[in-house]
Amino acid sequence: MKPKKFLKSLFFWCGLVAFLIFYLSPAKAGFWNEIGKFLKNPASKEEKLRPEEMTQGLKEALLVGVKRAISYLGNAKNLLQNPSLRIPPPPKVAKVANFLRKVGFKKQVEDFEESLNVAAAKAIKTAFPIFKEAISSLTIEDAKRLLRGGDTALTDYFREKTSDKLYEKFRPIVKESLSQVGVTQKYQELIQAPYARNYINNTNLDLEHYVTKAALDRLFRALAQEEIKIRQDPAARTTELLKKIFGSL
Repeated sequence: MKPKKFLKSLFFWCGLVAFLIFYLSPAKAGFWNEIGKFLKNPASKEEKLRPEEMTQGLKEALLVGVKRAISYLGNAKNLLQNPSLRIPPPPKVAKVANFLRKVGFKKQVEDFEESLNVAAAKAIKTAFPIFKEAISSLTIEDAKRLLRGGDTALTDYFREKTSDKLYEKFRPIVKESLSQVGVTQKYQELIQAPYARNYINNTNLDLEHYVTKAALDRLFRALAQEEIKIRQDPAARTTELLKKIFGSL
């Protein structure tokens, strides 16, 4: 080989070796990691969510969660059979309920408790229009904040926007339901028990308020569970947009 060609070849290989040593060093590991990520998912940068997509995705998430929660809680059996959701008698009545069950008043206690849950379920069934109105008012700025919020950020948004309206809507329905199922009569039967009479007789129980608040509590609790599921469990994301929105987090 001629000296000039030999020198050119030597410089080339020396340069190549130096280049590889530099870029394969630990200091440049991040560079190669980024290249690897790009090769695995070359379109990731192009798939960045647009604000409109983000907003629409959150609206879908809210609709999905609300429909599931209302469908489940609108069935009184689901309330009654789930210890964490079942609405017990008011606190003062609950204190004597277990005793009354043991001394022959089990049916009165259970009938009274069932009537409370039936009234709550009937009210919950009517909640969707109010939620839908709140969803329609969701702005792009809301979406940005809620998407990056905590596990129950959407539920907290709903609680803030809908609680008062839901209470106003629920209470008359609860009142009518309690009247239809004869809850006042059931309550009177309950407190006629000798032990209960001295403890809870003449107690002013606002059952309409108690059941309405309990229904709201169960509804928001169920919504929170649905939201956590959508955020954390890919299988709960039932639309492509939900998968894209929450898969990007």
